Amino acid sequence: QCHRALVLRDRAEHHKAHISPRRDRGKANAQNVKPKDHHEKERQVRKILLNMNAPDHMVGFPYLVDAILLTMKNEISIMNMKWGIYTPISEKYHNTPEAVQRALTNVVDEICLHAPFEEMERVFPGIYKDGKDKAPNGRFISRVANLVKYDLYEGGGDECR
Repeated sequence: QCHRALVLRDRAEHHKAHISPRRDRGKANAQNVKPKDHHEKERQVRKILLNMNAPDHMVGFPYLVDAILLTMKNEISIMNMKWGIYTPISEKYHNTPEAVQRALTNVVDEICLHAPFEEMERVFPGIYKDGKDKAPNGRFISRVANLVKYDLYEGGGDECR
């Protein structure tokens, strides 16, 4: 009878040791959830782009959103645009890196040509002088990524909620 009690106690401790981490893991994950999840960041990126009159009907618009999110996730990816940005996006959309680059360039050029001056000045303070300045893809992507990542954007309306 004493041996049986020891065996049952050992089993209970063994069972508790294997179950507890799972229960605690759920609580730990709930505490570690960041208030800005992926969807919130994507919504903020889209808000900034739409406030700058980004043509969301163009093929490059989703590429641009993904490029900005990739840069936010891994800042080093912007250092080598072809392998860090264009290639992962081309794989996601079953396209070539060159086609992604061309589409991104078209969207960024359209934004720079048609964005309201106030909005471009808000995103690129002191850089955007007139409607003829065009930002390179990398500079544009990294600037918008930093605005969202560090909560620096205090843009216009919330029309894209």
